[in-house]
Amino acid sequence: MSKRRGRQVTALVLLGFLALASAVVWRKSYGFREGQRLRELTERRTELDGRRTRLEGDIRSTLTLRRLGAIVEKRLGLRVPADSQIILLTRPRGDTLP
Repeated sequence: MSKRRGRQVTALVLLGFLALASAVVWRKSYGFREGQRLRELTERRTELDGRRTRLEGDIRSTLTLRRLGAIVEKRLGLRVPADSQIILLTRPRGDTLP
Protein backbone atom coordinates (compact mmCIF):
# COMPACT_ATOMS: atom_id res chain seq x y z
CA MET A 1 0.00 0.00 0.00
CA SER A 2 2.92 2.33 0.71
CA LYS A 3 4.27 1.97 -2.84
CA ARG A 4 0.87 2.68 -4.25
CA ARG A 5 0.50 5.75 -2.04
CA GLY A 6 3.93 6.95 -3.13
CA ARG A 7 3.00 6.55 -6.78
CA GLN A 8 -0.19 8.50 -6.26
CA VAL A 9 1.70 11.34 -4.58
CA THR A 10 4.30 11.30 -7.36
CA ALA A 11 1.54 11.34 -10.00
CA LEU A 12 -0.21 14.23 -8.24
CA VAL A 13 3.05 16.19 -7.97
CA LEU A 14 3.75 15.58 -11.67
CA LEU A 15 0.19 16.64 -12.60
CA GLY A 16 0.55 19.74 -10.46
CA PHE A 17 3.88 20.54 -12.08
CA LEU A 18 2.38 19.97 -15.53
CA ALA A 19 -0.54 22.26 -14.71
CA LEU A 20 1.80 24.94 -13.35
CA ALA A 21 4.11 24.67 -16.37
CA SER A 22 1.13 24.90 -18.71
CA ALA A 23 -0.10 28.00 -16.91
CA VAL A 24 3.35 29.62 -17.18
CA VAL A 25 3.59 28.83 -20.90
CA TRP A 26 0.06 30.14 -21.48
CA ARG A 27 0.81 33.36 -19.60
CA LYS A 28 4.04 33.94 -21.49
CA SER A 29 2.37 33.38 -24.86
CA TYR A 30 -0.53 35.65 -23.82
CA GLY A 31 1.95 38.35 -22.77
CA PHE A 32 3.81 38.00 -26.06
CA ARG A 33 0.57 38.34 -28.08
CA GLU A 34 -0.54 41.36 -26.07
CA GLY A 35 2.89 42.97 -26.43
CA GLN A 36 2.74 42.48 -30.18
CA ARG A 37 -0.78 43.92 -30.26
CA LEU A 38 0.41 46.91 -28.22
CA ARG A 39 3.27 47.51 -30.69
CA GLU A 40 0.82 47.36 -33.62
CA LEU A 41 -1.53 49.81 -31.90
CA THR A 42 1.36 52.15 -31.12
CA GLU A 43 2.44 52.07 -34.77
CA ARG A 44 -1.16 52.74 -35.85
CA ARG A 45 -1.40 55.67 -33.43
CA THR A 46 1.86 57.12 -34.74
CA GLU A 47 0.57 56.77 -38.28
CA LEU A 48 -2.73 58.46 -37.38
CA ASP A 49 -0.93 61.28 -35.53
CA GLY A 50 1.13 61.93 -38.64
CA ARG A 51 -1.97 61.92 -40.79
CA ARG A 52 -3.70 64.35 -38.42
CA THR A 53 -0.68 66.66 -38.54
CA ARG A 54 -0.71 66.58 -42.35
CA LEU A 55 -4.46 67.29 -42.43
CA GLU A 56 -4.09 70.18 -39.99
CA GLY A 57 -1.36 71.61 -42.22
CA ASP A 58 -3.62 71.20 -45.25
CA ILE A 59 -6.42 73.01 -43.42
CA ARG A 60 -4.08 75.85 -42.42
CA SER A 61 -2.77 76.24 -45.95
CA THR A 62 -6.28 76.12 -47.38
CA LEU A 63 -7.47 78.81 -44.99
CA THR A 64 -4.83 81.34 -45.93
CA LEU A 65 -6.14 84.81 -46.73
CA ARG A 66 -5.04 84.62 -50.34
CA ARG A 67 -6.86 81.37 -50.95
CA LEU A 68 -9.96 82.45 -49.03
CA GLY A 69 -9.91 85.82 -50.77
CA ALA A 70 -10.04 84.16 -54.18
CA ILE A 71 -12.91 81.90 -53.11
CA VAL A 72 -14.87 84.80 -51.58
CA GLU A 73 -14.37 86.99 -54.64
CA LYS A 74 -15.46 84.21 -56.97
CA ARG A 75 -18.43 82.77 -55.08
CA LEU A 76 -19.78 85.81 -53.21
CA GLY A 77 -18.66 88.62 -55.45
CA LEU A 78 -16.89 90.36 -52.55
CA ARG A 79 -13.59 92.18 -52.85
CA VAL A 80 -11.02 93.85 -50.62
CA PRO A 81 -11.79 97.58 -50.43
CA ALA A 82 -9.30 100.17 -51.52
CA ASP A 83 -7.72 102.35 -48.83
CA SER A 84 -9.89 105.30 -49.91
CA GLN A 85 -13.03 103.22 -49.27
CA ILE A 86 -12.21 102.44 -45.64
CA ILE A 87 -13.79 104.66 -42.98
CA LEU A 88 -12.46 104.43 -39.44
CA LEU A 89 -14.99 105.21 -36.74
CA THR A 90 -13.79 106.42 -33.39
CA ARG A 91 -15.71 106.23 -30.18
CA PRO A 92 -15.90 109.22 -27.86
CA ARG A 93 -13.78 108.73 -24.76
CA GLY A 94 -16.65 108.90 -22.27
CA ASP A 95 -18.66 106.08 -23.86
CA THR A 96 -18.56 102.65 -22.34
CA LEU A 97 -19.74 99.41 -23.77
CA PRO A 98 -23.15 98.22 -22.61
